Amino acid sequence: MNNSNIKTENGIEYRRIRFLFYKVGLLEGKWYNNGISLVTGILSIARLDFRLWGFSHQEVWVPASGNRFQAPRALVDKDEYWGQCFSAASRGGKIGVRLAPANEVLKNPKRWRYIEVKVDAERLSIAIEQANRVMGAGYDWWGIISFLIPIVKQRDKKWFCSELCCWFGYLVRAYKKRYKKVSPLRAAQILVSYGHELKRLAAS
Repeated sequence: MNNSNIKTENGIEYRRIRFLFYKVGLLEGKWYNNGISLVTGILSIARLDFRLWGFSHQEVWVPASGNRFQAPRALVDKDEYWGQCFSAASRGGKIGVRLAPANEVLKNPKRWRYIEVKVDAERLSIAIEQANRVMGAGYDWWGIISFLIPIVKQRDKKWFCSELCCWFGYLVRAYKKRYKKVSPLRAAQILVSYGHELKRLAAS
């Protein structure tokens, strides 16, 4: 990841990043996605928070040079997403903490929602440096199980997606505190409670 082409406002340099959330369809996704969506939805209801968006995965999306998240439609015939996505993956070619091209992650854009946040460019540079240091760390399956069985402990040197993304978000002060045991749904709810808007990546 890099932190090129920053914008200046009131003497402070800013960049835009996006937090991505994967929305699984009812009984249309894999059992793992459906399970996360169901369990975290139940936990949300227990907190009396009924914003049940059905999210099962989270990513941090850092745009390409020029603060571009997407190729101009005048240049391409279909949606082409630019930049890189940072998260902890539980399946696919890379298990654990990884960086992947946005166009590779967003193969099914209708499934994704995002929240865009303006962050201090200097803080973003520090967060990217810290993120590079944990690249390749393992996936925290025990952390996922801890949502079902609270006595199970998360692993200190392993991560699951929303834990990692919220840690990155805290480093850039998109989140006001560090949330360690947090689901993708809860991570989105927190950002919306700060006044950020949850948007569709692509029209249904």
